[in-house]
Amino acid sequence: MTSKHQSLSRFAILAVAIVLAGCSVSVSTGDSQGLSADQLETELGDEAAAQTGDALDAIDCTNGLDAEVDDATNCSVTEKGVVAIWDVKVTNVDDDNDSIDFSWQVQDGSQRLLASSIVDSIGADFGRQTGYTLTAVQCPQQEISAQPGTTVTCDASTAEGETGPLRLTMDGAEGMVVNFSWDLPTGAS
Repeated sequence: MTSKHQSLSRFAILAVAIVLAGCSVSVSTGDSQGLSADQLETELGDEAAAQTGDALDAIDCTNGLDAEVDDATNCSVTEKGVVAIWDVKVTNVDDDNDSIDFSWQVQDGSQRLLASSIVDSIGADFGRQTGYTLTAVQCPQQEISAQPGTTVTCDASTAEGETGPLRLTMDGAEGMVVNFSWDLPTGAS
């Protein structure tokens, strides 16, 4: 593939904005035991949807939460092309009302860009810059670390039958926002 413009394009994959600084919620446990992993997944999913209007694509908590202040677990969360680990911690226990308060925040450095989201993320800009319709991107790994400076070269295909390398460079992440740039390596044809 040749590019009409060899300029570098920057993109941000935006996911649930509420987790940029972390959030907290108070839930009834129905008893003094806490929340199972399944209950915690439901509560986190419901709270994210209530605050943003969007459901999480996936959530998997390793454990539930005991009704003890500072009890903690983590959950793998997928939203709009980004996978990250959320650290979840009990902040308060109300034994009288059988409820607990817990907070969560995105674990710094855990964010990963899903290769399957690249076409949707950059397709329009790719078309503007190259004149081609991006249809597929195959990367060496399905999840690309969002650590600044991480570079991966993927194979791109277009509706016009062109194929060639597409280089992604990660610029870092904040919360569930992954920033990256893409270009067509010089000499690619």
